[in-house]
Amino acid sequence: MSAAPWQRQDGRWTGAAYVLSTGGAFKRTYVYGRTREAVHDRLVKLQDLSARGIPQPSRAWKVGECRVAALTAEPVIPVTYDRYPGTSGRQRGDRNVTAPAAAATGIASSTGPEATS
Repeated sequence: MSAAPWQRQDGRWTGAAYVLSTGGAFKRTYVYGRTREAVHDRLVKLQDLSARGIPQPSRAWKVGECRVAALTAEPVIPVTYDRYPGTSGRQRGDRNVTAPAAAATGIASSTGPEATS
């Protein structure tokens, strides 16, 4: 269920719809845009995602929470956590790359990955 987009006093357009949130409840979500069509498209997209069972975030995440969530989610390659600034291990700018990782990414060769025959 959504309301038709309406124009605000400052000239922008806005609309609202109840969509599924990550908390499991339905939450009223607002969208904004410069034109009525842009707002309508965003509302349709939000409702489509909700109808398919894809929830919208129930709250805004802080940068630190995103970093921790990204680094602790499975699967995490151990070297990813070691190279991230502010964690244990290498710091920004350190280029001590292991041979297997360098060979897989092409870092070891200045011309790119070696061709296998």
